[in-house]
Amino acid sequence: MTKTTTVKTRTPSKTIHRLGTTAEAKDATEDGTSMLRALNACQSLSDADIEPTRDLIAEKTGMKLVTVDEAIKKLRQLGLIERKPQCYRPVIQHAPDRATSISSLTDGMVKVEVGDEVLSLTPSEARKVGMGLMGYANDFSGLANQRSMMERISRLEHENQRMKLDLRKRTAERAQQPLI
Repeated sequence: MTKTTTVKTRTPSKTIHRLGTTAEAKDATEDGTSMLRALNACQSLSDADIEPTRDLIAEKTGMKLVTVDEAIKKLRQLGLIERKPQCYRPVIQHAPDRATSISSLTDGMVKVEVGDEVLSLTPSEARKVGMGLMGYANDFSGLANQRSMMERISRLEHENQRMKLDLRKRTAERAQQPLI
């Protein structure tokens, strides 16, 4: 008997349907949570212009690397992500960026232009839109700071390992030197 399994992503316009046996449908629903977590992590990292590596996906989701690898394999089989050198990119892409402009007028009105679309906002509306977009700005800033901090930690850990090896080497050399 054939059943349809539906996997929904956070992208409202994309719902993936695949046909399979009852066992495949059961298998898809059991690991669907890890697949969705991996896909969402991949998408949010990509949206923040961070290359989604398996290590970053594991860190963002809190899943073990083996679970991330399984989820990535199934997401690639479904055609939801594609492999790029050293990372995975979601296949679901946004439209190309359009030219944007925000202008404050002398009467307090604000014009927001995105491509060919123009919004005329009252000062109150502009504040509400600004507060709504502040979350995106904070999210981007937090991800950029987190990435920078992770790179620093990685460099410090590497330097720490190098210093430990150097200390062991020096200790071994001193132990071999005769006492005078």
